[in-house]
Amino acid sequence: MPSVKHRLLPLAAIALATIASSAYSASHREAPLIALDPAADNTDVYAFVSYDRANLARPPADRRVTFIANVNPGQDPHAKSGNGTFDTWLPWKADGTGYKVFIKESEIHHPSHIWVILDEDPDSINDGAFAVQMPASATGSAKWIDTPANAHGNACGFAFVDGHSEIHRWVNGPSLYDIPNIAYKALPQGRYVPAPQAQDVRWVAERTTERTDGTALPY
Repeated sequence: MPSVKHRLLPLAAIALATIASSAYSASHREAPLIALDPAADNTDVYAFVSYDRANLARPPADRRVTFIANVNPGQDPHAKSGNGTFDTWLPWKADGTGYKVFIKESEIHHPSHIWVILDEDPDSINDGAFAVQMPASATGSAKWIDTPANAHGNACGFAFVDGHSEIHRWVNGPSLYDIPNIAYKALPQGRYVPAPQAQDVRWVAERTTERTDGTALPY
């Protein structure tokens, strides 16, 4: 699918590469002393080049940067989630094959092809990581463990390891069987997606991780 590409500040990609599924982005209570001052719990800071048309029309040196900070108790607006294959293992795999968990940057062989952060559907947010079940085939059904957003005209923003970002337009329109519109009602994890609508799951999975044995993904 055609995607709009522009540059993302590398700092954002580097900072988010260390996110772990066991550390909720909306709570840093693994640092116990922050419990004494929760209002100062600065849990997330993101910086990226604003991707609206007016900004992208400016010369590169004049483009504006968007900063997003998430501070307790103002946590709900956060909608950026980190790739769950960095630093930790989220064991959702449909075909029993092992997939890489990236610990070092040198382990990522295709940095322009592996995403680091994305826009997550607000109804799907439950922690700081975005889990992807790797589909078993290129033609079968699939599942959304967590669900990406369908903003930007049925599209979603992705930031990649090499520092670039893309607005990817989904193949299917908003649907309960794929990526629904925001309903401000929690989405269940592990939602079944029938084969005809599974192209979007496979697109994300293909850019999430690699097989540990080096063989190519089947999609």
